[in-house]
Amino acid sequence: MLVETLQTNRLTVIEKDRKPSSRTSFAGILREVKDIGGNRPSKQAAAWIDDRITEMRQDLVPLDKPVTLDNGRVVRVIGRPVVGPGDALHAVHLWVGVGADTAPTDKPSAAIGFTWNSDRRLVDLTETAAGAFGRPEWATAGRGLTAPEALRFVRVSDGLSLIRTILTREPGKSWVGLATVFTPLGQSAAQLVVGSDESPDGRAVWRGVLHDVSATTTPPAQSLESSALAALRHVSQSHIVLLDIGKMRLIDWITDPIPQIQWKGMVDNRDTPHPDDVQRIFDTARQVFGGHTPRGEVKGIRLRRYGGGWTVVDASGGVLPTAGEGPLLALVQFDVTGMSNEPDPVPPTDNGHPGLE
Repeated sequence: MLVETLQTNRLTVIEKDRKPSSRTSFAGILREVKDIGGNRPSKQAAAWIDDRITEMRQDLVPLDKPVTLDNGRVVRVIGRPVVGPGDALHAVHLWVGVGADTAPTDKPSAAIGFTWNSDRRLVDLTETAAGAFGRPEWATAGRGLTAPEALRFVRVSDGLSLIRTILTREPGKSWVGLATVFTPLGQSAAQLVVGSDESPDGRAVWRGVLHDVSATTTPPAQSLESSALAALRHVSQSHIVLLDIGKMRLIDWITDPIPQIQWKGMVDNRDTPHPDDVQRIFDTARQVFGGHTPRGEVKGIRLRRYGGGWTVVDASGGVLPTAGEGPLLALVQFDVTGMSNEPDPVPPTDNGHPGLE
């Protein structure tokens, strides 16, 4: 089984016998191991394993130990950590068998840990995780992945639900769903699990696990909402993107992206538009963010190109409907109108506009 450790003082099973599980009770799963001897021995085994996982959160040392229960049964426990950025324990591949000489018959499924920075709107990966996608430079570049980059390789059936969840900063939130993962070896089915926890600065830190379930599960179908957005790729001649209005960060390209643009977060934290255009954009965004208008338009925006120069675009967009206090998202359409070779006045060390939140 695979046990997630994304939130402090909570363990749940997210995979059993290579099948996805929606954060099932850890103790409840052990009760299904009938050879342990019933409810009370199962609780005793669960408490012992819970203590070992607490230790593993600190030392990340793999576990392979027998424990003798009060009923005389010997239970062998094998645990292999799934480690995320910053040497944090994100999950444990756990095998439990009755008898000191019992052993697993197959290898655990592939799983990677990652973090989502809800302020910077970036995904951080370990070198192991980046290598699984055939892109080890993602981990060594030290910049993290922008949301559009990550969502090119991991597509979930209800993308809008995931995006609205992880854009919040509230601890104790979670999201679980099936995903299609694209790697150099092809595509496969996986389950994506994310959870938010308290951080020292009082803001939520999002940790996640992506684990392969292709042995038992087919890649998910898209939701009606996501399918409708995806259809735009085939009928629009413009470039359309899902935008987080509060931070003015791109979240997911609905069509193919504008080529050769150095978007914020991909190389450095400079705003992508020319500084003379940034204020015009935020003046319009502020009207939308404040609820004064559901749509906006800004013409003649210069977007920084890789290697120098600017691509000039006209942009227009509208707010997506949302329930309650959810984050404001907009669909923005870019139409390329020209090019410019004006000098770039912004140094690479600039961190850009802080956003409206």
